[in-house]
Amino acid sequence: MPCRRPATVAVGGHASSAQKNTNNTYSQTGDSVQAVEERQEVLEKSAFDENAQYLVETDPEKLRIFRDLMKAGTMVTAYFRGGSDFLLTTVIHVDPERRLVVFEKGPDAERTRQLIEGDRMVGVTTHNSVKVQFISEGIRACRFEGEEALCVTLPQKLLRLQRRETFRQSIPLSMHITARLYLDNGERLDLQLVDISSGGLCLLDESNRVDLPPTTKIPTFTTTLLEHGTVETGIEVRNRYRVKLNSGKEVQRIGCQFDALPARMNAMIQRFIIAIDRERRRLRSD
Repeated sequence: MPCRRPATVAVGGHASSAQKNTNNTYSQTGDSVQAVEERQEVLEKSAFDENAQYLVETDPEKLRIFRDLMKAGTMVTAYFRGGSDFLLTTVIHVDPERRLVVFEKGPDAERTRQLIEGDRMVGVTTHNSVKVQFISEGIRACRFEGEEALCVTLPQKLLRLQRRETFRQSIPLSMHITARLYLDNGERLDLQLVDISSGGLCLLDESNRVDLPPTTKIPTFTTTLLEHGTVETGIEVRNRYRVKLNSGKEVQRIGCQFDALPARMNAMIQRFIIAIDRERRRLRSD
C-alpha cells in the first residue's frame, strides 16, 4: 500500500500544567503504579463510557479514518503511563488484512521503550476537524520500509467526538431533503430538512401551521441523506420560531434534538456533512 512519509516527528516529554488541563494528563512525579492505573481508567471512562454514542463500531470505518490520517500526515498524541507521559507520532501505514496500524517511531528511545512496556496508549488526534480518540493495546516494535516503527492492532474503541456547535451543516434547499415525522396520535408530517448535525436538526414548515411546541417528543423521525443512507430515530422539539423569507412569506423553523441516536447513524450523518462541505468547497474553487 503506498503511503506518504511524514516529516520528522517531535517527541513530547512530561505534560505541562497547561496540557494537564486540556488533555487530562498528569505529572508522574511520585506516582505509584496504582495511581497511574487509576488515572488511565479515568482518562478512558471520561471519553469512552460517557460518549458511547460517538463510538465508531465497524472495522471499515476505523480503517478509513486511519487511512485519512496517514494521507494527511496528521499528528497523533500518544498518551501512556496513565496520561503522565506522551509522544507525538503519525500513522505511516494501514494493513487491513492483518488489521494493523503502523506509527512512526520517535527519536526518544527511552520514552518509546516505556510506551511499548506499558502495552497501552490513548491516542488523540483530529479527523476532518473532528476530535478522534482511541485506545490501542499490544503495542510492539516493528519495521516498515526498512525503518523502525510501532505496530498496533486496529483499536477496538475509537471515538469521533463531533459537536453540534462546530458541525451544524446547513443543507441547500435545492436538495429537497424531506423529513418524515410520525406523531403519537398517528399523524404523519412531511417537512423539509434545512440543517443537521450529530446532535439534532432544523425543519422548515412552509405552511406555518404545524403545532409542535418545545419538549414535544416525536417517537419516529426518518430522513434519507441521499446515497449515505436513512436515519431513523426519535427526536424532541427544542425550539420553534417564525422567519420571513426574501419573498415576504413567513415560515416556521422547528429545532429538534436527537433522542439516543445510534452510533451507525451518527457516522452516516458525519459522512453526509463532510460530503456537503467538500462539494461547497469545490464549487467555490471552480
